[in-house]
Amino acid sequence: MKNYLLARRLIAAVLIIATPLLAKAAVVPIKLTAVQISRLGIQLAAPQVETTGRLSALPARVVVPPRQMHVVSAPLAGVVNVVGFSPGDRVSRGQVLFELASPAVAELRRNTAQAQIQLQLAERNARRDQQLLDEGLISESRQRVSQAALAESRVVLAERREAMRLAGVQTQADSKGTVSLRAPIEGIALELMVSPSARVEASTALARIAQSDPLWLEIQLPLRDAGRAVVGAMIKVPGSSEQARVLGVASDVSADSQSVSVRALLPNPNYTLRPGQFLSIDLPVREAGDGSLWRLPTAAIVRIDDQPMVFVRDRNGFQPRPVEVRQSDSTSTLVSAELDAQMQIAVSGTASLKAIATGVGATGSP
Repeated sequence: MKNYLLARRLIAAVLIIATPLLAKAAVVPIKLTAVQISRLGIQLAAPQVETTGRLSALPARVVVPPRQMHVVSAPLAGVVNVVGFSPGDRVSRGQVLFELASPAVAELRRNTAQAQIQLQLAERNARRDQQLLDEGLISESRQRVSQAALAESRVVLAERREAMRLAGVQTQADSKGTVSLRAPIEGIALELMVSPSARVEASTALARIAQSDPLWLEIQLPLRDAGRAVVGAMIKVPGSSEQARVLGVASDVSADSQSVSVRALLPNPNYTLRPGQFLSIDLPVREAGDGSLWRLPTAAIVRIDDQPMVFVRDRNGFQPRPVEVRQSDSTSTLVSAELDAQMQIAVSGTASLKAIATGVGATGSP
């Protein structure tokens, strides 16, 4: 009897210890399709970085993202006759920037005209051989030869016309023998690399044009504060009505200043800021030691076995993730968690997700 009572006590103790563990183990990733998410009325929002500190008067420079930089080059060797802009000017797409006089223009036109004549001759030969074949006067092989010559003539003419297009040469006759070089984008002319009457070779860089919306801010942050930068934080920019958004922190360190570069994306629709401009920036940062503070709608927080959690959207559905509540009111809650500004958090329909995660409910029909 004593052994029986002892066994029952042991089983009860094991169940008491195991019950919370089993309950926690029941919280599993939730697989839902986009249709099911819509039917459950689940809405998403990104967590907002909680910045509790600020570093003032940090030096920053306005730069152009590399993908928005274009170099205008000479397609042919020649002499720069006309320069149609000055550095710093706004230029429109298709605006004539340079006129280049080149003897190669005449050669391109001559080659294109010869290809056009050869095509006309090949067309006449092909028509004649087709007629002779229909009358049974020549073999089919001869007619195939003329058709092949016609196809080759068409390819050669297309190639010569493409060469003229790439060089900026007009197809109509031009006794001046000039090439008009036009702006490939709308933007700011950053640099003029040649002067009028300069002689240039083919592929010589003539100008740099930049699309100046959006721009980057490169902010110099002391190395000791590198871990406090907040990806996604918004920055007020002097001289602009727009705010910049922090994209990330560079991995390399400046040997001279022992600082790291914080890059922020800045919309510039009104062209109020110019590449190369220097600014003084106040950068929102986390307080030392607070590397994971986020503000979420209070409706996004659910409790499972007294553990506050949020549901993070992934490609298969939702992933429950624990958080630590720091402050809370009826509308928003400050949490400490391993989140990211790019994540999508469920902010409505969380009761349904909680029921599914704990096995109390089931997903809706697809």
